[in-house]
Amino acid sequence: MSDAAEILVDSLIAWNVGVVFGLPGDGIKSWRRCEKTRTKFP
Repeated sequence: MSDAAEILVDSLIAWNVGVVFGLPGDGIKSWRRCEKTRTKFP
């Protein structure tokens, strides 16, 4: 089951987003975990 961070990172990859300047809120740890596990995310 995907969490919100996984869905967000997968969507950004699908949209060919290369740079993220900020992320509102506190949940940065799950974002960083997903970002590191995805090989296509720059």
